[in-house]
Amino acid sequence: MSSHSMYELSLFATVPESQRAQLLHVLSGLSCMQPSPITIHRQIYSPSKAPLTASRQVGGSQNIEVSKAHQNASSSEQYYHHLEGQKQSTGVIEWTARINHIPEATGRRTVTGRNVSIESVDGHGEGYVAAKSLRYAATFVTEYVVRGWRWVHGSTVLELYQSFTAPTPLEKPPTLAVSAPGSAKPLDPSSSWLLRAYVMINDGSKPELVSKGTETLQNVQMLLRGVVDLEIGDRLALDTRVK
Repeated sequence: MSSHSMYELSLFATVPESQRAQLLHVLSGLSCMQPSPITIHRQIYSPSKAPLTASRQVGGSQNIEVSKAHQNASSSEQYYHHLEGQKQSTGVIEWTARINHIPEATGRRTVTGRNVSIESVDGHGEGYVAAKSLRYAATFVTEYVVRGWRWVHGSTVLELYQSFTAPTPLEKPPTLAVSAPGSAKPLDPSSSWLLRAYVMINDGSKPELVSKGTETLQNVQMLLRGVVDLEIGDRLALDTRVK
């Protein structure tokens, strides 16, 4: 397993079904590529809180490392964990564990910014099998399927998608592989679509990187103006902290 942290800058727009065909055409023209279908099986887990203890502290750098370990453990316990499975072109389903931190208060910012922790996990085909390989104890909460399309415009990724309920009622942690929603119903009764435009940068503490990423998103926002209005996401709706 490997893990890394990134900083995500994003903008969002709700798109009614009546505008979907037009937007598909516009995004394909903007990115100079055909829409790439995406189907993501997303399972939500609540982390079990297990206090981290150090048997001995010598001082100096070791004290710093122990402090960082406590901080990381505390952060992992605050948020729901998203286990995401995507089918690759080879037919193999790859799973990643993702923690979306609460977005920073916007203030003068014009885009949503938040830290994201991503970890690849073992397990192919079945989400619950992948969940068992996580480095921490977690309890299954719910699942849903995301289906739509993805485009890439420079360093900006654009995704237009709907979220669907699980095809069948679940009484235990799921063992479903990634699949199309089939007869499953959209979570949004209006059947609207969500457009998300985002840029990933390595370090959100560096103003020059944040500024460059923000400018990139603003350019896309301007190019799509008149077709769809990309806006800052609702901070409370994007809050994935365990209540």
